[in-house]
Amino acid sequence: IHNELKRSREAITLRTTLLQNMSHEIRTPLNAMFGFSQLLSQPEGFISDKEKDEYIKYIHNSFNMLSMLIDDILDISDDEHGQFRINKTQVAVNEICRSSLQIADIRCPDKVRLYFTTELDDSYSIESDGRRIQQVLINFLTNACKHTSDGEIHLHLSKTENPGHLTFSVTDTGCGVPPEMAQDIFERFKKLDNMVQGSGLGLNICSVIAENLNGSVKLDTSYTGGARFLLIL
Repeated sequence: IHNELKRSREAITLRTTLLQNMSHEIRTPLNAMFGFSQLLSQPEGFISDKEKDEYIKYIHNSFNMLSMLIDDILDISDDEHGQFRINKTQVAVNEICRSSLQIADIRCPDKVRLYFTTELDDSYSIESDGRRIQQVLINFLTNACKHTSDGEIHLHLSKTENPGHLTFSVTDTGCGVPPEMAQDIFERFKKLDNMVQGSGLGLNICSVIAENLNGSVKLDTSYTGGARFLLIL
């Protein structure tokens, strides 16, 4: 009875934490989309063309944030009910990396250089779920954008770092992650900085996806110039 009560309290605490996180995280992009769309509806000449482009960028960014958050919530539910979906096809890995970079670019700070390098030919492909790989890379890249205000964010694809496996790495020059948080950072609702926007779900979802793809994710604790996250398949 004591163990059942303990599990029940833990479940209630997790649900409360989830609701608190979600209410804030959903409201933030919704408010941004509403506010900037109102500005765009003002009479001609009220805002400049440059401002219009900037506001459209903010709306697009907020929509992507909201979409990713909803996907994370659905993935958590699917995983808990044993219904996590993996659809394997032939995946051109360089193309997946470039698409991920393009999506993340809209969130990259102006003073940060975002770029991709690869050790593989563009014709190289693997049998996997390209959408899930991209989901992990976008989470890694958007996290790097949140915590890097100057310097660079580097997405690299290697066949030699872990022989026999592909290693996708996202390296930044941001604030970094303390080594003692190397494992905790992949737990649900764990955040490096509670003042930085985010639900605390993204890295946990990355871990779930990697496991379902028979791979792994980890923080490279040997890198000290910022943070370096790896997806190994």
